[in-house]
Amino acid sequence: MKFHLLYFSLIFFTKGIIAQDLFIYENKVIDKAVPRTSKSYSSRFIHLSNSDVKIYEDIYRIGMKWQPISRNEVIGCNIWLIGRIDLMTNHLDTIHYDRYSNILELSANPNTVIFLETSNEMLRFEDYKLVKYDLRTRIKSQVLIKGTYGITNLSLSVDGKYLAFIDVKNSIPSMCILDLASSKIKIIEIGNVGGLEGNFGMNWNGNIFQYCIRTKEGIKQRRYDPTLEELTTEKIDFKAVEDFKYGIRTGTNNYVINGDKIQRLENETWVTIYASEYKYDFLGNQICIIAN
Repeated sequence: MKFHLLYFSLIFFTKGIIAQDLFIYENKVIDKAVPRTSKSYSSRFIHLSNSDVKIYEDIYRIGMKWQPISRNEVIGCNIWLIGRIDLMTNHLDTIHYDRYSNILELSANPNTVIFLETSNEMLRFEDYKLVKYDLRTRIKSQVLIKGTYGITNLSLSVDGKYLAFIDVKNSIPSMCILDLASSKIKIIEIGNVGGLEGNFGMNWNGNIFQYCIRTKEGIKQRRYDPTLEELTTEKIDFKAVEDFKYGIRTGTNNYVINGDKIQRLENETWVTIYASEYKYDFLGNQICIIAN
């Protein structure tokens, strides 16, 4: 029997993607009889780069929300802390800590971290703060946003000008783009995005935002240009897989988490590019792509 922690963040970004330049977060179960205790599992990051597989063991447990900002650095958080991890040295640089506030969402690029926090998780859609942290100056500032939203799935653009998120406050979810300079919000999709589970593949390809949606006609990819305010659609085929958890579309490549394997679609066949090494290893529901 395998024990799974649930990771709900669907955050990753791209800039000049190369084949197999992916990060995944994995847990190694030490004692499967007590999977919920702090000593029952250890965490690690896996970096797939072309044919090279790098495993970073004994990583601080900040994998609730996480995002690589380079090939050697990851921004991640737990409930109270946000840290910058150097994967080569396993050094943790704490950039935010608040014991009386809960971190709900996080996204980052090499210069900026955006996170959502609340002092009352029961009121997360009414009582929250959206915070910007400058990694160069180490200055924090509040992001102004007009109105209240059920903010999930943050995705910060590579240039730091736009923040995509899914609004799940109402019964019909919507995909939104926040202009961080003007505080204006553009709703680009209503109804087809399924909040935490029904939407996947949110990422920025350069300064074009792209995401996948599930429809009755199959999986489709949307591409949105915030400068031109243009939305285009392409139907893609992930095929049926045995234990589909999560999929992403990057350029012409399709990837899925299938059980405890990462697979890529090649000539209509799913090829395993990484599989858990031990019997009780498992993957979270997230694949991230680093900025090149």
